[in-house]
Amino acid sequence: MPELAEVETVRKALEEEALGKRIVSIDVLRKKNILTGAEKLCLGLVGATFMKFDRLGKHLIFHFSNGRVLLCHLRMEGKYFLDRVGDPYRKQDLVGFNFQDGSRLTYNDVRKFGTFELYSEDDYFQKSSLSKLGKEPFALTKEELYGKLQRSSRPIKEAIMDQTIIAGLGNIYADEVLFAARINPRTPAKEISLEQADSILKESVRILYQAIALGGSTIKSYHPKEGVSGMMQNRLHAYGRKNRDCERCGTPMHTIFINGRSSTYCPKCQKQVGRPFVIAVCGPIHSGKSTVAKYLESKGYPRFDADAAVKTLYEEKAVRKQMKLTLGNKAVYKGAINVPYISKQLSDKKKKAEWLGYLYPLVKEKAEEFILSHKEEEHVVLEVPLLYGSGLEILTDMVILVDASASIRENRIKEEGKDAERQMKLNKGYPLAYAKANATYFLRNDGDLKTLKSRIDELPLL
Repeated sequence: MPELAEVETVRKALEEEALGKRIVSIDVLRKKNILTGAEKLCLGLVGATFMKFDRLGKHLIFHFSNGRVLLCHLRMEGKYFLDRVGDPYRKQDLVGFNFQDGSRLTYNDVRKFGTFELYSEDDYFQKSSLSKLGKEPFALTKEELYGKLQRSSRPIKEAIMDQTIIAGLGNIYADEVLFAARINPRTPAKEISLEQADSILKESVRILYQAIALGGSTIKSYHPKEGVSGMMQNRLHAYGRKNRDCERCGTPMHTIFINGRSSTYCPKCQKQVGRPFVIAVCGPIHSGKSTVAKYLESKGYPRFDADAAVKTLYEEKAVRKQMKLTLGNKAVYKGAINVPYISKQLSDKKKKAEWLGYLYPLVKEKAEEFILSHKEEEHVVLEVPLLYGSGLEILTDMVILVDASASIRENRIKEEGKDAERQMKLNKGYPLAYAKANATYFLRNDGDLKTLKSRIDELPLL
């Protein structure tokens, strides 16, 4: 999504191309995007001249000669093209402003999320969503920011992307600002100090000015104008650098998801105060993940076992009650957990999603309690077989994925006297490709124990 720097660059480009031009007609190709009505837009702007181009946060503000003001939000992929009147429209073109001089300003949006709102000069700020925006970093004081953050328990990454707190920062520059300020994105906003709030503001201003000077960041489809790309993406130190070495200390950068948005940070330079460094170990059934986690435990790293936590939760009355409600009364038979019945019920995708949606937050809560109970330690280990998709990945600073060939895993299951075919079938949906793409380190465990331990010892675990 275009952020403040990208929207400012678009504003400058539009000012060069459309300032002083008179609209003779408007083609509305998709009425849904005109929030105040397509008819009102046409009646209000035909015959008017573009007099001024402003911006507030991520909003473009167009002022016209007849006292009208048009607000535009580019959302995910909105962009403008300068065409000629009569040129065929592209498939994703939504609005065309036809000018007296024969040129046309065309709004194009692949996702179709961009919006337009038309108001009068007298009340556009009060009646529009602009009235809810916070100040931009250039106008905000550290005391004002600190006061707003003190009222929020959300992660600081989420808080500074809230446009009512700071206008203009999005996912890209929030990552960059927190990296520059050496603040962990998970840190609760209310735990940010006044000094840190000051650092967030100063880095925001510095980074946004740099981004504006470089024309913004062309990450996917953003282009300030046709044939032109931004260059700020070549200066990014955090965003998009998952698993690449930190440019300050050499530690692999780590990516977690906060409120559905990726957040990349250096777990060493941006260590969260009051928490140990959290290493997660995951992998498919009988890959050797437990062996890795226990070996790290033998080296002095306290270990949290997610499977053991689940077994403990299954003994709680409230959990058993929910289990029967979700999976059926036979889930608990004669006071014991009916494992074969539960396994069968979990083959139903809908029931599985509902049950895991209840269970995973409880496991996450247990893991969080474990982490905080060891806050004096340098490191802790979370052994979580199915880390990705559980919600526990947000707690991690480093992830070790362990895997072995299917034949070796089957043999290990057989050696324990278990049904290998059934166990492998249950684990068939393990998201191995996704885990490989996101884990910090990948350990192939097809050899003996000595070889595995040697590979663990070679990992730079800080």
